Amino acid sequence: MKDTKGKIIESAISVLNKDETASIEQIAIAVGVTRRTIHRYFKDRLNLIEHCKENMLAVCNEKMTSAFKSSVDPVTQIEYMLYAAIEVGNQYCFLKKLYQHTDYSEIKNNSESEYENVRLEWFRLIENLQSNGQIDTELTIGWIYNLFGGIIETAVISVQSGNITLNEVKKFAWISFKGGISLNR
Repeated sequence: MKDTKGKIIESAISVLNKDETASIEQIAIAVGVTRRTIHRYFKDRLNLIEHCKENMLAVCNEKMTSAFKSSVDPVTQIEYMLYAAIEVGNQYCFLKKLYQHTDYSEIKNNSESEYENVRLEWFRLIENLQSNGQIDTELTIGWIYNLFGGIIETAVISVQSGNITLNEVKKFAWISFKGGISLNR
């Protein structure tokens, strides 16, 4: 059974995905606790959101690592990493909204370096695919990385619009990314 802090974070993610302006009171109601209980664990709303971001980074790291380890084929690894990133982006879409619309872009997270290994693996995969001639070598890794992120963002927006399913969006995202980097497969 989840502890109270975990339940609060889980409910906050759910509530904030529906309304990124939701108050501590609204989150407390969703959890079934008092506002005071939430303040036992989190100093304020910003602190709660910081913990949601830490949760997102841990989940992203876990899913991306799992996607990477699911195959020895680099193309499949990149494809599955894209799918994992879309799932995480969809699960935590409120964070992107908050960063775009408020001062939450200043949230600092000192533990992000823990998740650097997955990113480095991703870069190595791209480098290997370029050196094997499977990805257009005229494209820089920085460009490909930003394209990857942009496709994830577009996929999340598409799912959130309600006009496209998560499975469809994954398929379209892969087709777009693969075509955008001239991946031979």
